[in-house]
Amino acid sequence: MRSIMIIDDSEADQFFAKLEIEKFDPAINIVQAYDGLEALETLKKAKVQPDVIFLDINMPRMTGHEFLEAYEKQSRKTSVVIMLSSSNLDIDKDRALRHACVREYIEKPLDSQCLERARTLV
Repeated sequence: MRSIMIIDDSEADQFFAKLEIEKFDPAINIVQAYDGLEALETLKKAKVQPDVIFLDINMPRMTGHEFLEAYEKQSRKTSVVIMLSSSNLDIDKDRALRHACVREYIEKPLDSQCLERARTLV
């Protein structure tokens, strides 16, 4: 994995995810967005798409589910998306996994096992 995008409105979750990624592999480029709209704008401008996107569900302006709907309409959807949420509701999991780009649904927090699993999906 060369690049990971974290989409989460929680500054604390962003901070801890970034620490975990840096501990896992300091060479990974980390791109951060605090909601789905910011993430879509960042992805449109990016020369290279991230290998993995860790996506939260509940965010302002554009939720994770809304992001997935918009993301799937884009032509440059090369990233593996992993829903990383504090929700353990089956309805959220089922809704996320309906999208072809979503490869996993993992409950927070991000840890080395999540990152190792992400590496196998890339």
